[in-house]
Amino acid sequence: MELDLLFDKEMENVVEECFGEDIIRQDNGKIMVKACLPENNWLYGYLLSFGSGMEVVNPPHIRNILAVIAKKIYKTYSS
Repeated sequence: MELDLLFDKEMENVVEECFGEDIIRQDNGKIMVKACLPENNWLYGYLLSFGSGMEVVNPPHIRNILAVIAKKIYKTYSS
């Protein structure tokens, strides 16, 4: 699965550790990473482990899956 991931500047050390030097620094300070990872439950957990410091730009269906999982997590902890 090819992924476009956008990280906050504050995540720079983590991004370099996880993805090496294949990163694109943007003018606004954010960091774009293009990664190829297998789509499975591990991937969803891995992406969620970056918290709000990362946004999946593409593909859209991964964004949707993470949104559903995040809503379930919110529901669990908000009651």
